[in-house]
Amino acid sequence: MSLLEVILALAIFGLSMGAIGQLIRLGLKSAGFARDLTTAQLLCESRLNELTAGVTPIETVQDAPLELDPSWLHAVSLRQIQTQGLVEIRVVVYREPQAGARPLEFALVRWIPDPGITIDEGDGTQQEMQDFTQPPTPSAPSGNTGGNTGGGTGNTGGTPGGFGP
Repeated sequence: MSLLEVILALAIFGLSMGAIGQLIRLGLKSAGFARDLTTAQLLCESRLNELTAGVTPIETVQDAPLELDPSWLHAVSLRQIQTQGLVEIRVVVYREPQAGARPLEFALVRWIPDPGITIDEGDGTQQEMQDFTQPPTPSAPSGNTGGNTGGGTGNTGGTPGGFGP
């Protein structure tokens, strides 16, 4: 082997190591972003569930730190929608971007019953809702002796549309 071949081989080796190093750096940066986005999703879902369950009162908030992780900020907004009796609650969880980092934000929206409306149980609305949510009573068999073994339409489960193992 001549000196020229050795120098050329070392140059190729050095360039390939540099390229592999850049790919590793990019992969680590993307993995960190994915981790932070997953954390934002979990924190946002947790905050939205706290609000809809009534654990904390629903009120508009801007740039408030989260109790679970104070390094994350959140905003809560309520908006009237066209459907009467419902409001849109929007929770946004975000982190202030560090120098050179991408801004990170995750938002969830849920429609909930308007907390300012009380339901009058004397007008039959409550009974209608109970009738609607109860499963229908089974009728007499009509020649189908196999039962419902698949699909998502019966009481035995399965996957939607009858697809599955």
